[in-house]
Amino acid sequence: MLEVNKIYNMKALNFLSKVENNSIDLVVIDPPYNIKIDEWDNFDSEDYIKWMENICNELIRVTRKNGSIYIFGDFRFIGDIKVMMNKKDVMLNSWIVWDKGTKAQNSTRSYINVTEHILFYVKGIMKDLNIPTELNSVRDYLKE
Repeated sequence: MLEVNKIYNMKALNFLSKVENNSIDLVVIDPPYNIKIDEWDNFDSEDYIKWMENICNELIRVTRKNGSIYIFGDFRFIGDIKVMMNKKDVMLNSWIVWDKGTKAQNSTRSYINVTEHILFYVKGIMKDLNIPTELNSVRDYLKE
């Protein structure tokens, strides 16, 4: 059992293995993007996706039904993560693109990436994600 209000310095999978099933309401992860800027951010592409799948399996396990999972990522692999997550007991609620503003262009051969991608999933409520948004429909939906 993990102590509350304590900082843990552990590998993600080691930490997550100690968390109880269905015990977390909100998960926000900002994993390495595999953009090869340092040794901790340098994976073989297949190994990166396998590693992310292991992480995501654990995140889904610890997240409660109706819980939210936010996954930050770079454009290079966020699509692969989405495809992998589509096979799991979660539903993509939103694919958020965060525009971080402009940066000086210092290359004539490429464009500067000024966005980050965030996948927002909800666990285990496939039916309820089709909640109507018009006011009268929402009232009818909530009466059911």
